[in-house]
Amino acid sequence: MRLLLISLFCFYLAVGSAQAYAADIAAIQLSVTPTNITDGDSLRAGDFRLRLYGIDAPEIRQHCEDDTNKRYQCGNMAQQYLASLAMPDRPLECVLKDIDRYKRLIVQCMADGKDIATEMVRAGWAVAYRRYSSDYIADEQFAKTSQQGIWQGRFIMPETWRRTQ
Repeated sequence: MRLLLISLFCFYLAVGSAQAYAADIAAIQLSVTPTNITDGDSLRAGDFRLRLYGIDAPEIRQHCEDDTNKRYQCGNMAQQYLASLAMPDRPLECVLKDIDRYKRLIVQCMADGKDIATEMVRAGWAVAYRRYSSDYIADEQFAKTSQQGIWQGRFIMPETWRRTQ
């Protein structure tokens, strides 16, 4: 599988057709069994590093504040929630969306018929990553309005937090 992805990627780079590359790569369906949950938006399946499409979760070392201004490890909470959705005992059905600059597979994955990115955002353990997608904005608004997860108090957007670290 890895050779197929790399070959496809190299072919389209050589041909110079980004549109054709994007159309073909999005047609690749993957069935993966998670072997490690890296954080709230990243996981591993054997040697493959996967990044969930369209969302951004607090980093593993990131802290947030709850509604009483008490600090808690929101990055760990996001990781644990993703682990509850992407259990290693059942495969995820994913669609490959892209390959990022870190050579991670950008994927949209389903577990038990549910988009796990939607579940992460609606539960408040990730935000819509507007830079790359508008798919999860309504889910983020739901979490914010109902004060779910990180929306229960104060937090720094994960992208901003990464830049300051």
